Amino acid sequence: PLDLYYTPIRNEAGQVAGVLCALSRAQGAPASDGARALRILVVEDNADARYLVCETLRALGHEVQAASTGEDALPELASQPFDVLFTDVSLPGMSGVELARQARGQAPALQLLFASGYGDELTRHLEFPAQSLQKPYDIEQLQTALARIAGRTDAGAA
Repeated sequence: PLDLYYTPIRNEAGQVAGVLCALSRAQGAPASDGARALRILVVEDNADARYLVCETLRALGHEVQAASTGEDALPELASQPFDVLFTDVSLPGMSGVELARQARGQAPALQLLFASGYGDELTRHLEFPAQSLQKPYDIEQLQTALARIAGRTDAGAA
């Protein structure tokens, strides 16, 4: 089980301008129903979305690093092993698809998970296997995608 916390974000006039949501694992809760922890690199240019997805993934028991651009992600991918590259499709500069293409060249076993607010038009006919989530996605959709990925990485390690 997860605990969900809401914090109002106020503007200069003191009015509520938004809400910050954070998840944390409930005390004593197992990580992701016994699924193994994945090492995930999140690439998202929107700072709020990046924070929320990273905190959600951590609350689910995964190890998470983050980058805001594809150009920033490539050195991270080269410097340490990751199980999953979870990237927005539409990034400034290098697209998430091009990032994934280069990342797979460096680490062919890397699993790919895309997030897009534009459907799967840009990821439907790729030359490499990947999963896509339509924004906004919910925690259950994210957990399902990661469980499928964990099953593939476990099979590859066997």
